[in-house]
Amino acid sequence: MPFCNKRKGTKEKFNSNHSIYDLSKYTIWVVRISSHNSENILRDAAPCYRCCKGLYKLGFTKIGFSNNNGEIEIADLRYYQNEHLSSSQKKSEKFCKYIE
Repeated sequence: MPFCNKRKGTKEKFNSNHSIYDLSKYTIWVVRISSHNSENILRDAAPCYRCCKGLYKLGFTKIGFSNNNGEIEIADLRYYQNEHLSSSQKKSEKFCKYIE
């Protein structure tokens, strides 16, 4: 049985391996808009692997983001898989060790 403790700021118990706070009722929204010929176009704003993991550890479970089709997607961070890393993250991997 996993160690249980109370979430900060709540009376709920939680699995301490999951999150720091209970932010599950909130949704993080990430949208990129680019202007092309005075027309606003939604661009891909899917979060990278590290961002998803960090948000989940904080206690968020839902994220909404724009995709390249101009649509908004909503994902459950418990199941969302994205291996994307930005170019700066790829470059910094040589010099920094990211804590998993």
